Amino acid sequence: MMYPPTICHAIMNSKSNSYHFRFENFNDERNIMEHIKTEWDKVHKTTVFRYKVSGLKEKYIAHYFIQLNPDRKLKRRIPEDINEICQKFDDSKFNFTRVPKTEIILNFWEEPEQLHTIIGNVSPINRYHSLICPSVNKKLPQIVTEDSLRVVLEVYYLAKHCNICGPLWVTQDYPVPAFCFETSPQNIQVEAIYKLIGYLLSNSIAHNIFITRGEPLSGEGSAGRVFVWPRKSVVGAKQPGGFNVAACELSGWFPVYKKT
Repeated sequence: MMYPPTICHAIMNSKSNSYHFRFENFNDERNIMEHIKTEWDKVHKTTVFRYKVSGLKEKYIAHYFIQLNPDRKLKRRIPEDINEICQKFDDSKFNFTRVPKTEIILNFWEEPEQLHTIIGNVSPINRYHSLICPSVNKKLPQIVTEDSLRVVLEVYYLAKHCNICGPLWVTQDYPVPAFCFETSPQNIQVEAIYKLIGYLLSNSIAHNIFITRGEPLSGEGSAGRVFVWPRKSVVGAKQPGGFNVAACELSGWFPVYKKT
């Protein structure tokens, strides 16, 4: 059975098997997920978010998780026009350096000049919906880099416990074909994963990335999984309230905005 995960989008803009982050006002990285949840709940109790996500109606249909969230259609920020995969950073438009301090869940660093930020999504799909923004102070384009992918996976493994690593798999009996990498804290496979993502970026092929945990595709125990779905590119702004398929929907989680 598929269980709804804590949603944490990586907003993408070295090679290491050890985690060496310094956290602002927090020094117990073994409990980082509980800290993020606690801080998120504090923000949720204020008026910072555009709406509340307590008590959303939800159910399973076959293997899919359906959740009714009409406020996300009515109250979220209007999506911007996206005309190319590798769109340049534009300081005149909304970007995550403009996020007010009230939305920030956690700041952390590897180097003094390299600020990473976890931000509460003000239009949340569910509780704890957050955005990981690697190197937010560098004002980079919102595309995946090898370094930002490493940061996201290392933060993921600070909060999860997986011990199986494996090769690349291609999902064939899934409704939407994807590439799947199995990872572990000892082998997060950044270079292998980014070889695929870099190809998609260099060829302007749209794609979605989803990181989760589950049973390994071979063997026993638990594993980290990185799914990459190549997509047909679509330019322009997505329609609020429309059926806009992204990583959430491809994972089997469907936010819906009305009962019928």
